[in-house]
Amino acid sequence: MRIRVTKRAVTTMGVRVWLATLLACTTLAASPASAQFPGLPLGSPAPAPGQEGARRAPITVTPSIAITGEFNDNVFQDNRNRRSDFILGITPGISIAIENPIYTLVGSYSFTSEIYADNTELNDAFARQSLRLDGSYRVSPRLTLSLSEAFTMSNDSNLVVTENVSTGRTTSISNTLSPALAYQIDPRTQLRLRGSWTAVRYDSSTAFDSDTYAADVFVDYAFTPRLTGSAGYQVAYFAIEGDTDATTHTPRLGVSYRFTPALTGSLSAGPTILVPESGDTEVFPAITAALQQRFSWGSATVQYDQAIGTAGGLGGPTEDQSLGATVQVDRLVRGLVVQFVPRYTRTRGTGNDSIDVDTVSLTLQARYEITRWMAAIAGYTFYLQRSGNTAVVTPAGTVTTANDVDQNRVFVGLQFGYPITFD
Repeated sequence: MRIRVTKRAVTTMGVRVWLATLLACTTLAASPASAQFPGLPLGSPAPAPGQEGARRAPITVTPSIAITGEFNDNVFQDNRNRRSDFILGITPGISIAIENPIYTLVGSYSFTSEIYADNTELNDAFARQSLRLDGSYRVSPRLTLSLSEAFTMSNDSNLVVTENVSTGRTTSISNTLSPALAYQIDPRTQLRLRGSWTAVRYDSSTAFDSDTYAADVFVDYAFTPRLTGSAGYQVAYFAIEGDTDATTHTPRLGVSYRFTPALTGSLSAGPTILVPESGDTEVFPAITAALQQRFSWGSATVQYDQAIGTAGGLGGPTEDQSLGATVQVDRLVRGLVVQFVPRYTRTRGTGNDSIDVDTVSLTLQARYEITRWMAAIAGYTFYLQRSGNTAVVTPAGTVTTANDVDQNRVFVGLQFGYPITFD
């Protein structure tokens, strides 16, 4: 059954999820998060002014507002209907952090109102919404429980899914709820359990909604202070509207090694067995590799991931590969944070060749703290998508495609926020 998403319903859902989870988790706790800016990866902008010292008190509440001006040369994410515009964005937000030796809760919520200079029919009081919650509770010195929630709504369909695939401009939402458990068996051995549910919804008859249910169990063993090995098993169930549901089973072995105090590498790999409800069983490689280096001026991380997923509105299941990096400069000039995030993704259909999408995104963002309560922000992002012969028939009988997209977005603005602490 298809769930239709209206503007009002999405807005109400975001607020209710935030309030309900926040009230339910008041015995847990969280880090302030900044507003969601145009052109930046959702949930990853630099912290708001004053938030660096926000955790010095048991409870910190940080109200904030950002005012930005943006130029977007492809607001519909479709080269066949390419329109540019100047956009005024107003982003109020609030965050809360509660810290205790036993429990923590870090949560934030923000929404963005957009006013277009030319395409005024696109004006939207809730163009984007972002909710983040992270809580943990230490039951005993050995046992820790945690819960995380991530809700994202955007009119840019590529920004709500990890595959970075765009199906054009449409109201798109994703919500991920993930409980976890960590148990320290002995000084060298740790048991980790995690579950997750990810729901993706589109306000479009030409995009596929999906639900992904996943669980994994891992055992980590520290062979030496530098070398840690892991072994585990992952299972996931993909419920894709109008497409064949599927289950995956992935046994994994991994290793993490600290080459130097500043350089750490990790590798985890295994076979993924894809079992569709109708069709043949297939086997694909599952690989996650990362290398992280700290420098005197900041840090750099490179990561590669290959796994089975969905194609963000195109259906699935799909074989997804991504290669990305994050370079952050935050120690050269006091109050200045600069971040560069390049990423390449490749998405291919597992059962046929109807899904064939490549994307490239390059994001450069900066924040300079003028005072403790005010910061200047700026950013640029380039997004490119090439879809090959992608054409998928939806349950409604329409054809959905991942359009070719070339998009440049530039924004500048000011962000205001001040932490209010309660002892």
